[in-house]
Formats: sequence, C-alpha cells, structure tokens
Amino acid sequence: LLVFFFFFMLTRSVTSLSQTARRFTEGDLSARAAVFGCDEVAELSADFNRMAVSLSDKIEELTMQAKRQEDFTASFAHELKTPLTSIIGYADMLRSIDCTREETMDAANYIFQQGKRLESLSFKLLELIVAEHQQYQYHYFSVRKLLEEAQILTEEKRKERNISAERVCDD
Repeated sequence: LLVFFFFFMLTRSVTSLSQTARRFTEGDLSARAAVFGCDEVAELSADFNRMAVSLSDKIEELTMQAKRQEDFTASFAHELKTPLTSIIGYADMLRSIDCTREETMDAANYIFQQGKRLESLSFKLLELIVAEHQQYQYHYFSVRKLLEEAQILTEEKRKERNISAERVCDD
C-alpha cells in the first residue's frame, strides 16, 4: 500500500499533465495543467500552461483578424455593387430604349461617374494593400502644435460660417 501511494504521488503530476494535454488537443483551449511541487514535471506543467495561454491568445487574434477581413470583404462587395447596378441599369436602358440625345448623354454621364467611383474604390484598395506592406517610422509630435495648425487651416471656413473654435490643451 505504501509503495502504491508513493508511486501515485510520483506519477500524478505526469498523469495530470497528460490528461490536460489531451483535453487541449481535443479543442478545450481553456485546459490548464495543475502544477504540483517544484520539480521538473512542475516546471514542464508551468511551461505547458504558458504555451496554452500563448496559443489561445494567437488563435483569438487570428479569429478577430479573420472577422475583420470578412467584414471588410462584405463592405467592399457592397460598395462595388451600388455603382455596378447603376452602370448595368443605364447601359441596359441605352441598349433597349430609343433615347433622345440629351437622355443618352445623361445616361452616359451617369455611367462615367459610376465608373470613376469604381476606379476610385480600386485605387483605395490598392493603397490599403500597399500600406499594409510598408514599414512606418513613428515620431512624437506636439498635440498643441497639431491643434494650432488645425485652427489655422480651418479659420477661413469657420469665419464664412460664423463658427468659433477654442483650443484647449494641457501640457
């Protein structure tokens, strides 16, 4: 009985770690190993827990990134759909209906404007793609100076519209 108890005490931390690793492998990302004592197995259990936290954080980060990409794709598809619907509708009208010269020009202008809108969207998408791959250098700047410049840049328009602005900035 004493040998069994001694054997149980020696192997419980390994057994616990093994069970926790299986739970984690099966998808229970909240599974953490119990740390018994301060031996090598306890150190391994603590390392396993740190690894589990790190993996859980990375998976959550990847999930959020995938969600943001999905939201962006849905929004971009919607932004593309609106001008395309207009272009298709006006082009179909020009094909199927006898229009006056003025109506033809109005439809052509509308198609042109929506085409330019699509072009602008594609340029913005390219800018986003390029911006994602660039390295940026960050610099500290004075918020006070930024507010002063904003006040100067907007001064004429504010005067035209009788809008006053007060700059308040703590150092």
